[in-house]
Amino acid sequence: MADLDLRKLSAPLEAMRENVRSAYKLLDTQWKAIAAQLSELPIPCDVAHTYSVCDHDPSQYQTLEWRKMKGGKRICSVYHRLDFNSNNGEEEEFEDVTPFEEWSAETKLELLEHVPGLFEAAAKKTAAFVNKVHGKGGSK
Repeated sequence: MADLDLRKLSAPLEAMRENVRSAYKLLDTQWKAIAAQLSELPIPCDVAHTYSVCDHDPSQYQTLEWRKMKGGKRICSVYHRLDFNSNNGEEEEFEDVTPFEEWSAETKLELLEHVPGLFEAAAKKTAAFVNKVHGKGGSK
């Protein structure tokens, strides 16, 4: 059996412990601020920004969303896919929804670049809602 000095192997990671904690805290604070900003805005509907589409199957894609979930609006990542429903023998769209509080640190960091797209989608969808209500026709 190999004789491993686990303290020596762990030392570089231990030296980064406080920096890693600080990075986690910074990411959490940033996503909480994004959610707080969205909740203060007059967004009357769920909003989605598509940030990834499967090259070989466009029915599989991922979105960053501001959506109603469990009684409130939350930022979520959603994986959309078509799948066979064995109960009725037809393909159906399924969604795997994960609220931002449950994302890994890597996901939180990766999805930050898509926040502007979510705000743009919110503005477009809100304008379409207002136009439709006021009888000016819908815009997408």
